[in-house]
Amino acid sequence: MKKGDFEIGPCWTDPNHRGKNLYPCTLKKIIEDYKDHAKNIYIFTEKNNKSSLSGILKAGFVFWKSGQKKGLFRSYMVDNEND
Repeated sequence: MKKGDFEIGPCWTDPNHRGKNLYPCTLKKIIEDYKDHAKNIYIFTEKNNKSSLSGILKAGFVFWKSGQKKGLFRSYMVDNEND
C-alpha cells in the first residue's frame, strides 16, 4: 500500500446476524464515506473465507491478488504469482 491508501479490516459479523447483507452494506457505506479521502481502498481476507469474499465482492471490490498472513504482526503479503 502507498501513502493515501486506506485498508478496511479486520471485520466480523455476529453469527446471529449473518446472512442479512450487513457486511456488504457496511463496506459500501465505508467506501462512500472515504472515497474522496483515499487514493485506493483495500480489504483483505483469507483465501478460504468464502462468505467474507462474497460480501466483499457484493460491496463492489474487485479481486486483485492472493496472499497470506506472515510475520510477527501477521501482515498480509501478496503472492508474486498471478492468481
